[in-house]
Amino acid sequence: MLRFSKVLCSLLAAAPLLTFNCLAAHSLSKLEQPKSFNSRRPYVSSARSAYLRQLVNAERKLNLGVAYFVELRRGGHVYKTNHKTKFRSGDQIRFHVFANADAYIYIVMRQGSKGTKSVLFPLAATGTNNLVKRGQDCIVPTESALQFDETPGIENVGLLLSRKKLDSELVLHYPTNLTVSFTKRKLPPHTKLSVERANSGGLLKSLPASKSGSSIDLIGKASGRQLWRTASATLRESNMVVVVSEGGVVAVDFPLVHEPSK
Repeated sequence: MLRFSKVLCSLLAAAPLLTFNCLAAHSLSKLEQPKSFNSRRPYVSSARSAYLRQLVNAERKLNLGVAYFVELRRGGHVYKTNHKTKFRSGDQIRFHVFANADAYIYIVMRQGSKGTKSVLFPLAATGTNNLVKRGQDCIVPTESALQFDETPGIENVGLLLSRKKLDSELVLHYPTNLTVSFTKRKLPPHTKLSVERANSGGLLKSLPASKSGSSIDLIGKASGRQLWRTASATLRESNMVVVVSEGGVVAVDFPLVHEPSK
Protein backbone atom coordinates (compact mmCIF):
# COMPACT_ATOMS: atom_id res chain seq x y z
CA MET A 1 0.00 0.00 0.00
CA LEU A 2 1.15 3.58 -0.73
CA ARG A 3 1.07 6.46 1.73
CA PHE A 4 2.20 10.07 1.86
CA SER A 5 5.84 10.21 2.95
CA LYS A 6 5.46 13.50 4.82
CA VAL A 7 2.13 13.18 6.62
CA LEU A 8 2.36 9.38 6.93
CA CYS A 9 -1.32 8.77 6.33
CA SER A 10 -2.93 6.18 4.10
CA LEU A 11 -3.54 7.31 0.54
CA LEU A 12 -6.65 5.23 0.39
CA ALA A 13 -8.07 6.91 3.48
CA ALA A 14 -7.12 10.40 2.36
CA ALA A 15 -10.00 10.74 -0.12
CA PRO A 16 -13.51 9.27 0.16
CA LEU A 17 -14.67 6.60 -2.24
CA LEU A 18 -16.53 8.37 -5.05
CA THR A 19 -19.32 7.17 -7.30
CA PHE A 20 -19.90 8.02 -10.95
CA ASN A 21 -23.00 10.15 -11.43
CA CYS A 22 -24.71 12.35 -14.04
CA LEU A 23 -22.33 15.24 -13.27
CA ALA A 24 -19.32 13.16 -14.32
CA ALA A 25 -21.15 11.96 -17.41
CA HIS A 26 -22.01 15.54 -18.34
CA SER A 27 -18.37 16.58 -17.87
CA LEU A 28 -17.22 13.75 -20.11
CA SER A 29 -19.52 14.89 -22.91
CA LYS A 30 -17.72 18.26 -22.99
CA LEU A 31 -14.24 16.78 -23.42
CA GLU A 32 -12.43 16.65 -26.72
CA GLN A 33 -12.71 12.98 -27.60
CA PRO A 34 -10.81 11.18 -30.37
CA LYS A 35 -13.96 10.91 -32.50
CA SER A 36 -14.04 14.72 -32.81
CA PHE A 37 -10.88 14.59 -34.92
CA ASN A 38 -10.71 13.67 -38.58
CA SER A 39 -10.29 9.92 -38.51
CA ARG A 40 -9.26 9.87 -42.20
CA ARG A 41 -6.15 11.96 -41.59
CA PRO A 42 -3.03 9.76 -41.63
CA TYR A 43 -1.65 9.37 -38.11
CA VAL A 44 2.07 9.73 -37.41
CA SER A 45 4.12 6.57 -37.14
CA SER A 46 5.37 6.81 -33.56
CA ALA A 47 4.38 8.19 -30.16
CA ARG A 48 7.53 10.30 -30.01
CA SER A 49 6.91 11.88 -33.42
CA ALA A 50 3.27 12.61 -32.54
CA TYR A 51 4.34 14.16 -29.25
CA LEU A 52 6.91 16.38 -30.98
CA ARG A 53 4.48 17.54 -33.67
CA GLN A 54 2.28 19.13 -31.00
CA LEU A 55 5.22 20.42 -28.96
CA VAL A 56 6.63 22.29 -31.96
CA ASN A 57 3.23 23.57 -33.16
CA ALA A 58 1.93 25.19 -29.97
CA GLU A 59 -0.64 27.29 -31.82
CA ARG A 60 -2.50 24.21 -33.10
CA LYS A 61 -4.40 21.40 -31.35
CA LEU A 62 -3.00 18.33 -33.07
CA ASN A 63 -3.04 15.96 -30.09
CA LEU A 64 -2.25 15.77 -26.39
CA GLY A 65 0.78 13.87 -25.19
CA VAL A 66 2.48 13.07 -21.91
CA ALA A 67 6.02 11.81 -21.35
CA TYR A 68 7.00 10.69 -17.88
CA PHE A 69 9.38 8.71 -15.73
CA VAL A 70 9.37 7.67 -12.08
CA GLU A 71 11.78 9.20 -9.57
CA LEU A 72 12.58 6.47 -7.04
CA ARG A 73 14.25 7.16 -3.70
CA ARG A 74 15.69 4.04 -2.10
CA GLY A 75 18.35 3.66 0.58
CA GLY A 76 19.65 7.20 0.24
CA HIS A 77 19.94 6.96 -3.56
CA VAL A 78 17.76 8.45 -6.30
CA TYR A 79 16.93 6.54 -9.49
CA LYS A 80 15.21 7.27 -12.76
CA THR A 81 12.92 4.37 -13.58
CA ASN A 82 9.41 3.41 -14.71
CA HIS A 83 6.47 1.28 -13.61
CA LYS A 84 8.23 -2.00 -14.47
CA THR A 85 10.43 -1.74 -11.38
CA LYS A 86 9.61 -4.01 -8.43
CA PHE A 87 9.23 -1.70 -5.47
CA ARG A 88 10.06 -2.34 -1.82
CA SER A 89 8.67 -1.20 1.51
CA GLY A 90 9.98 2.26 2.32
CA ASP A 91 10.52 3.24 -1.32
CA GLN A 92 9.38 6.77 -2.14
CA ILE A 93 8.27 7.77 -5.63
CA ARG A 94 7.29 10.86 -7.58
CA PHE A 95 6.42 11.30 -11.25
CA HIS A 96 8.27 13.63 -13.63
CA VAL A 97 5.63 14.68 -16.16
CA PHE A 98 6.26 16.48 -19.48
CA ALA A 99 3.23 17.61 -21.51
CA ASN A 100 3.38 18.74 -25.13
CA ALA A 101 0.69 21.39 -24.39
CA ASP A 102 -0.54 23.25 -21.32
CA ALA A 103 -2.73 20.79 -19.40
CA TYR A 104 -3.79 19.51 -15.98
CA ILE A 105 -2.31 16.35 -14.43
CA TYR A 106 -4.03 13.93 -12.04
CA ILE A 107 -2.78 10.86 -10.12
CA VAL A 108 -5.35 8.20 -9.29
CA MET A 109 -5.30 5.07 -7.16
CA ARG A 110 -7.38 2.85 -9.44
CA GLN A 111 -7.26 -0.09 -7.05
CA GLY A 112 -4.95 -0.37 -4.08
CA SER A 113 -3.82 -3.50 -2.28
CA LYS A 114 -6.91 -3.14 -0.06
CA GLY A 115 -9.30 -2.84 -3.00
CA THR A 116 -10.33 0.81 -2.71
CA LYS A 117 -9.72 3.80 -4.99
CA SER A 118 -9.11 7.53 -4.63
CA VAL A 119 -7.67 10.62 -6.30
CA LEU A 120 -4.13 11.06 -4.97
CA PHE A 121 -3.25 14.34 -6.67
CA PRO A 122 -4.28 17.15 -6.60
CA LEU A 123 -5.14 16.95 -2.91
CA ALA A 124 -4.53 19.11 0.15
CA ALA A 125 -1.90 16.66 1.45
CA THR A 126 -0.09 16.28 -1.90
CA GLY A 127 -0.50 19.72 -3.49
CA THR A 128 -3.30 21.55 -5.24
CA ASN A 129 -1.57 23.12 -8.27
CA ASN A 130 -1.78 20.51 -11.03
CA LEU A 131 -1.21 22.75 -14.08
CA VAL A 132 1.55 21.45 -16.36
CA LYS A 133 3.15 23.98 -18.68
CA ARG A 134 4.08 22.91 -22.20
CA GLY A 135 7.53 21.34 -22.38
CA GLN A 136 8.40 21.82 -18.70
CA ASP A 137 9.16 19.21 -16.06
CA CYS A 138 6.32 18.96 -13.55
CA ILE A 139 7.20 16.79 -10.54
CA VAL A 140 4.11 15.34 -8.86
CA PRO A 141 2.96 15.10 -6.17
CA THR A 142 4.21 18.64 -5.58
CA GLU A 143 4.04 18.68 -1.76
CA SER A 144 5.01 15.12 -0.82
CA ALA A 145 6.16 11.78 -2.17
CA LEU A 146 4.26 8.49 -2.31
CA GLN A 147 5.76 5.89 0.00
CA PHE A 148 5.27 2.11 0.03
CA ASP A 149 4.32 0.83 3.49
CA GLU A 150 4.91 -2.65 4.96
CA THR A 151 1.95 -4.30 3.17
CA PRO A 152 3.01 -5.90 -0.16
CA GLY A 153 0.68 -6.26 -3.12
CA ILE A 154 -0.26 -4.61 -6.40
CA GLU A 155 -1.03 -0.90 -6.49
CA ASN A 156 -2.93 -0.02 -9.69
CA VAL A 157 -2.12 3.63 -10.30
CA GLY A 158 -3.22 5.96 -13.08
CA LEU A 159 -2.01 9.23 -14.61
CA LEU A 160 -4.51 11.45 -16.41
CA LEU A 161 -3.67 14.56 -18.42
CA SER A 162 -6.40 16.91 -19.70
CA ARG A 163 -6.50 20.21 -21.56
CA LYS A 164 -9.40 21.19 -19.27
CA LYS A 165 -9.87 20.84 -15.52
CA LEU A 166 -11.86 17.73 -14.68
CA ASP A 167 -14.36 16.93 -11.95
CA SER A 168 -12.84 14.53 -9.39
CA GLU A 169 -15.52 11.92 -10.05
CA LEU A 170 -14.70 11.85 -13.75
CA VAL A 171 -11.00 11.52 -12.94
CA LEU A 172 -11.70 8.57 -10.68
CA HIS A 173 -14.02 6.81 -13.13
CA TYR A 174 -12.54 7.75 -16.49
CA PRO A 175 -13.74 5.29 -19.20
CA THR A 176 -11.49 2.24 -19.51
CA ASN A 177 -12.00 2.05 -23.27
CA LEU A 178 -10.21 5.42 -23.59
CA THR A 179 -7.40 4.49 -21.17
CA VAL A 180 -3.99 3.02 -21.97
CA SER A 181 -3.57 0.01 -19.69
CA PHE A 182 -0.30 -1.88 -19.31
CA THR A 183 -2.28 -4.98 -18.31
CA LYS A 184 -3.96 -5.04 -21.74
CA ARG A 185 -2.36 -5.25 -25.17
CA LYS A 186 -4.93 -3.21 -27.11
CA LEU A 187 -4.56 0.57 -27.20
CA PRO A 188 -7.52 2.96 -27.37
CA PRO A 189 -8.32 4.38 -30.85
CA HIS A 190 -5.99 7.10 -32.15
CA THR A 191 -3.47 6.53 -29.34
CA LYS A 192 0.28 5.88 -29.52
CA LEU A 193 2.63 4.51 -26.85
CA SER A 194 6.36 3.99 -26.44
CA VAL A 195 8.53 2.93 -23.49
CA GLU A 196 12.19 3.88 -23.82
CA ARG A 197 14.63 1.41 -22.31
CA ALA A 198 18.00 1.97 -20.70
CA ASN A 199 20.91 1.36 -23.07
CA SER A 200 22.18 -1.42 -20.82
CA GLY A 201 18.75 -3.06 -20.74
CA GLY A 202 18.31 -2.27 -17.06
CA LEU A 203 15.43 -0.37 -15.54
CA LEU A 204 17.26 1.72 -12.96
CA LYS A 205 19.50 4.67 -13.68
CA SER A 206 21.18 6.52 -10.84
CA LEU A 207 20.50 10.26 -10.61
CA PRO A 208 22.67 12.80 -8.80
CA ALA A 209 20.83 13.84 -5.65
CA SER A 210 21.32 17.50 -6.57
CA LYS A 211 19.40 16.98 -9.82
CA SER A 212 16.54 14.82 -8.55
CA GLY A 213 14.32 17.81 -7.94
CA SER A 214 15.64 20.06 -10.69
CA SER A 215 13.44 21.35 -13.49
CA ILE A 216 13.99 20.20 -17.07
CA ASP A 217 12.71 22.42 -19.87
CA LEU A 218 12.22 20.61 -23.18
CA ILE A 219 11.79 23.90 -25.02
CA GLY A 220 14.27 26.42 -23.60
CA LYS A 221 15.08 28.95 -26.31
CA ALA A 222 14.82 26.45 -29.15
CA SER A 223 12.21 26.43 -31.90
CA GLY A 224 11.43 24.61 -35.13
CA ARG A 225 13.85 21.86 -36.14
CA GLN A 226 16.23 22.63 -33.29
CA LEU A 227 13.42 22.18 -30.77
CA TRP A 228 12.43 18.90 -32.42
CA ARG A 229 16.00 17.56 -32.21
CA THR A 230 16.73 18.58 -28.63
CA ALA A 231 13.35 17.44 -27.28
CA SER A 232 13.60 14.15 -29.16
CA ALA A 233 16.98 13.46 -27.57
CA THR A 234 15.50 14.02 -24.09
CA LEU A 235 12.55 11.72 -24.79
CA ARG A 236 14.92 8.95 -25.88
CA GLU A 237 16.57 8.90 -22.46
CA SER A 238 16.15 5.64 -20.56
CA ASN A 239 12.90 4.70 -18.83
CA MET A 240 10.82 7.51 -20.36
CA VAL A 241 7.22 6.55 -21.21
CA VAL A 242 5.47 8.51 -23.99
CA VAL A 243 1.70 8.37 -24.59
CA VAL A 244 -0.17 10.49 -27.16
CA SER A 245 -3.88 10.72 -27.94
CA GLU A 246 -5.77 12.72 -30.57
CA GLY A 247 -8.37 13.53 -27.91
CA GLY A 248 -8.27 16.21 -25.23
CA VAL A 249 -7.40 13.68 -22.49
CA VAL A 250 -4.59 11.13 -22.07
CA ALA A 251 -5.17 8.42 -19.46
CA VAL A 252 -2.60 5.75 -18.48
CA ASP A 253 -3.08 2.92 -15.97
CA PHE A 254 -0.25 0.71 -14.70
CA PRO A 255 0.36 -1.75 -11.84
CA LEU A 256 3.11 -1.04 -9.32
CA VAL A 257 4.46 -4.28 -7.86
CA HIS A 258 5.25 -4.03 -4.14
CA GLU A 259 7.33 -7.03 -3.10
CA PRO A 260 7.53 -8.40 0.44
CA SER A 261 10.55 -7.33 2.44
CA LYS A 262 13.40 -9.82 2.26
